[in-house]
Amino acid sequence: MRKVWFFFFLPIVTASLAMSQSPKPTVKLGLEVFLEELNTTYKAFAPPIKKSNSRRKKAANPSPALRFGLITNHTGIDSKGIPNYERLKAAGVNLTAIFAPEHGFSGNLEAGAKVKDSTLGTLSIYSLYGKTRKPTPIMMAEIDVLIFDIFDIGTRTYTYISTLALAIEAAAEAKKPLLVFDRPNPIAPIPAQGPQLEPELRSFVGRVTVPFVHARTVGEIAKVIQQTEFPKAKLTVVPMKGYDKTKFYDEMGLPFIPPSPNITTLETALIYPATVLIEGTNISEGRGTLWPFEQIGAPKLDAAVLKRKLLDSKISGVVIDTVSFTPRVIAGKAESPKYRDTMCTGVRFSITDRKAYKPFDLALKLLKALKSTYPAFSFPDSGKFFDRLAGTKKIREEVIQE
Repeated sequence: MRKVWFFFFLPIVTASLAMSQSPKPTVKLGLEVFLEELNTTYKAFAPPIKKSNSRRKKAANPSPALRFGLITNHTGIDSKGIPNYERLKAAGVNLTAIFAPEHGFSGNLEAGAKVKDSTLGTLSIYSLYGKTRKPTPIMMAEIDVLIFDIFDIGTRTYTYISTLALAIEAAAEAKKPLLVFDRPNPIAPIPAQGPQLEPELRSFVGRVTVPFVHARTVGEIAKVIQQTEFPKAKLTVVPMKGYDKTKFYDEMGLPFIPPSPNITTLETALIYPATVLIEGTNISEGRGTLWPFEQIGAPKLDAAVLKRKLLDSKISGVVIDTVSFTPRVIAGKAESPKYRDTMCTGVRFSITDRKAYKPFDLALKLLKALKSTYPAFSFPDSGKFFDRLAGTKKIREEVIQE
């Protein structure tokens, strides 16, 4: 058990070390731009200036300070690792509430786990992954301005952009401003690929009408949502400075903070769009192991045959190795993994050429290879969850025909 916990915390420790060892950041985050330009570009959101009364020699505010709500989690830090709520409060911003997405404010809850309301000092932290996934009218009544500041990983199924869409909707309904602090897309150099979301399959794991791998930042996603769904939303995207979308995240001098318990490294974030659809099948996506999403498998699967089939399909940019693994319960990461305590055999992917790598091409070829080489392969629940993940029924239908 001790060994499992060591590896669970290793990515967090590594990220902390990277923060002190990384080269100077080449990007100024939206959070940092907002604070730097709070009294100029964004003066409409600046706290009131305290003016001195010459007779009484006391400070007096000319108007009440705007009340801000902040949708964020542990990824909402500046380039030095300081949390956004600390930076905002230090600048005099009247932060009155925090809202937490899936995985919780601390990012330590596994996928699908309900997030409870909590507190941070005197601040209420409202869950947006519990009784509600959208800020309620009562919550919105407590604030004047809503801020969204969360790190996304560039794949439509990742639910932080679904929370963003619901936040824009709530702000539009309340007729209140929404600020989105832009952050890099860590896999942005990979071109947009995969199917567009079909409206009838919209769900929380596919909420925004963009390609499966969307190649956009959260700020760009916010503009898509506004333009296509809520044109009257009072949206302000605070852009980054120095952002180059031809660079991967580890080329920007910024620390990689695992955005959720099973996306522990940039490598995992890169592999994720190629293997996340496995969640909608009876194949293990590697949860309950040290390499979730980087390896897949199932009991009695012939790994060597699967590897040969994949190699024959001419997958580019990756190395494929045969593996065996036994999914275990890991607190906060995999409470009930597929094939718990049962040995699985399968393959593991390692990216060797990011420019040649095509994640959705790999995803489709992997599914077809599994269908043709593993007789027990199936889509549980008649493929309903798989279709929601894929955003279309066409992928499943194409695989079935293999």
